[in-house]
Amino acid sequence: MQSVFSLTPLKEEPSKPSSKSSRRPKRTTEQKLNDFLEDLKESTGWSMGELLANLLVHPHHGTRTHRHRAFVNNFLAGIGSGPKLSDIIQMIYDHPDSVPPTNHHDREEYFSFTTSPASISYAQPSLSTWASSLIQKQLQREGRHLTSSQIGLRVRASRATGTPGAAAINNDSTQHDQEEHAAAEVGVTELQMAIDEDYLPSDLAGNRNKVRSDDAHVAQVRGFPKMI
Repeated sequence: MQSVFSLTPLKEEPSKPSSKSSRRPKRTTEQKLNDFLEDLKESTGWSMGELLANLLVHPHHGTRTHRHRAFVNNFLAGIGSGPKLSDIIQMIYDHPDSVPPTNHHDREEYFSFTTSPASISYAQPSLSTWASSLIQKQLQREGRHLTSSQIGLRVRASRATGTPGAAAINNDSTQHDQEEHAAAEVGVTELQMAIDEDYLPSDLAGNRNKVRSDDAHVAQVRGFPKMI
């Protein structure tokens, strides 16, 4: 009897490469970074500033995926074993590329109380001025608090009004209220001057002068005290 079943020869499966030979070669940190930057340029065309601005967008000003939110939250909350925000800021501040050249106008803007950090191109003077602006705002808040009518402190108004002596804060007196605010502004200004000239001379102001005068600016600026 003829069989109704026909046997077909088994096909030989191609030999699979060993897991060792198919494994991607381990990349160096530089290779990983280069691949990331190439992908970033090709897929988005963003600059480094645009990447960080989009990554750190305020939750109320943009939409974020769950991965985006978790990625940023872990970093800003200091979760994990990687570098912390203070480490990154210190790396930026210490980086030689953040130091303006000798003849650049940004070298005049270290620890400035009058210049906006946004108007300073180079990172190091911009960071120092940004930190100074935080101190300035805090001094103004504390100055207004200490000279407020709720606190009831006596403030020196002679320099603000041209009259000798001190004026007592009087909740019912418009003149005294005006003196209070004027004296507060004088006090804050004096504190700012103390920070810029008296507190900083040995630690910061002297080094700031070095930045303005020395040609070997990178070496000198590395002598700046740590910000963080």
